[in-house]
Amino acid sequence: MINYHPVYFESIDSTNEEAKRNISKYPHGAVLYTNTQTAGKGRLGRTWTSPPDKNIYMSLVIKNDKLHPDSVNTYVQIASLAIYECLKKHAIHHLRIKWPNDLLVGEAKIAGILCEGIFEQNKMTSLIIGSGINVNMTFGDLKNLGRPATSLLLETSTPWNRDSLKDEILDQFQKLYQIYQDNPEKISEAWMLAAQLEGKTVLFTNDKQDSYLGEVHGFKPDGSIMIRTNGTILIFHTGELTIKN
Repeated sequence: MINYHPVYFESIDSTNEEAKRNISKYPHGAVLYTNTQTAGKGRLGRTWTSPPDKNIYMSLVIKNDKLHPDSVNTYVQIASLAIYECLKKHAIHHLRIKWPNDLLVGEAKIAGILCEGIFEQNKMTSLIIGSGINVNMTFGDLKNLGRPATSLLLETSTPWNRDSLKDEILDQFQKLYQIYQDNPEKISEAWMLAAQLEGKTVLFTNDKQDSYLGEVHGFKPDGSIMIRTNGTILIFHTGELTIKN
């Protein structure tokens, strides 16, 4: 059970950075959210564009004695599933999860997850789960991002209430978190269906920029991906994935 503790900022550099700076004062279940970020963060050090009055930018603090580096990808799965299932309820079509941490509509990004662990004496004591969801961005807002992106406004032609959607996502995270405590395999199974990847031919590029063409064989419980290439199954924890068929 997570008792949420909301903490609002009108503007901040990054909700993840704020959580890291002051992790000792934020309890398990703290939800840091803001109207705008001046230095929003994405995966691999990328910038997350964070204009005011448009989107959801939030970070959830998790603290429990079961945290471990191998569990980080599972929490990414829970967070991405929470967003995925909420948007599916609102009839957002052609929605899928892109391994390891993005949500796409077609090939355009609509949301992303950034998980960061906090360690004390070589033990993970806290996990910060950052989420960014493009809610009310227009074509003009998105045209200079340099990569395909979309928003809920563009997909539905309707403005969205950001606070209501944020609360829906947190409610769904709570349900999935409980499932994870009771039966973690169900999270992996649900995520696999949402990712629509099993059996697909993909081009995988690791952090060293080595590329592998192969077929997705499945996912391990820690969220790492298994790719069959030239008769060998390779396992990767991070990298970039492109579907070829």
